[in-house]
Amino acid sequence: MGRRGEARLNPTGAEAMTKRLLALTLILAGMIGWATKVESAPCGGGVPCACGDQVIADTVLLPTDPVVLGVCPGTALTVGGAITLDLGGQTLRGSLAGRGVSIEHDDVTVSNGVVAGFLDGVKALDYDRIAVHHVTASANRYFGIILRGHDNVVTDSLALDQIGGRGMRIKGQRARFERNRAERNREGYGFNVIGDDAVLRDNAALDNGSDGFHVDGDRVLFEHNEAHRNERHGIVTDDAFGSTLR
Repeated sequence: MGRRGEARLNPTGAEAMTKRLLALTLILAGMIGWATKVESAPCGGGVPCACGDQVIADTVLLPTDPVVLGVCPGTALTVGGAITLDLGGQTLRGSLAGRGVSIEHDDVTVSNGVVAGFLDGVKALDYDRIAVHHVTASANRYFGIILRGHDNVVTDSLALDQIGGRGMRIKGQRARFERNRAERNREGYGFNVIGDDAVLRDNAALDNGSDGFHVDGDRVLFEHNEAHRNERHGIVTDDAFGSTLR
């Protein structure tokens, strides 16, 4: 017997208690994971959008849409059709995971809003004829706006304060950047184009962590762009045969 008030567990009892505690921990972890899991559902065309949903019809986000009322744990919205997603002047907020808008179809337009705090603000890989207009991408981990495909365009948009990456990139033929601003993107270029026959017109690159404009492609038109106080060069071109700067 132990002293008064002293409790003893024999090895068998201690082992049983440890197993019970472990089981309880696993149950609680599963409950937390279940509670925070984002279920994807179709939205748009009058159906409100929540974090993780797939937009399948032309949509204007409203202040009452669940996706703009909090912070998304992963991708905010995925575009799954040839549609227009008007952010309605709202802000999509992330937790440095996923994408603000992930485009997974050709012929998509995204406009009029803010995407902040994701891995990438707006992203489309291997889709053509994507248009991004009047979008502000800020404080994302890698790219503010990144498009890969042909005939893609970004206009009247702002890439600001990306944490570890670049402002805007288009990779593909006939890219177009017009009237955009890339500022204080800490670890990379303001604007990056990879592909031939691009047009860069009336853009400004300020205080970025590398080159203001970095372009790899032939027959590129640079017209009325500005680059100030970037960490490296204002404008850098690689293999820019037949290009025009004015």
